[in-house]
Amino acid sequence: MRASLQDTALPNLGNVLSVSSYTSDSQGGMTPVWGTAVAGVPYRLDFKTGHEPLTGGAVKPFTYWALTMPHDTAITSDNRFEDEDGVVYAISSVDTQKSYSLFMQLTVERV
Repeated sequence: MRASLQDTALPNLGNVLSVSSYTSDSQGGMTPVWGTAVAGVPYRLDFKTGHEPLTGGAVKPFTYWALTMPHDTAITSDNRFEDEDGVVYAISSVDTQKSYSLFMQLTVERV
């Protein structure tokens, strides 16, 4: 069931990124360097919604996407995801608790 659904429901290929090293930001801090941890992961990315919460007296726009991947993909909120166009997304949450483990659903936001 997974194989037949994956071919039609996950049409794109992307990369799971992880921190490969840190570099100095020349101000006493460190900046992470992201590298590809897993390449060629099938996925589907769907825009969900946007809202504008009031933060510090100003409106802050916020949008997020639902990222669907194979159920056994090794990915956590410590990773990032790069789509086929090179756009990188931070992972807000990972939902693997389904009665049928066909797909993994993640909430992501564009970096």
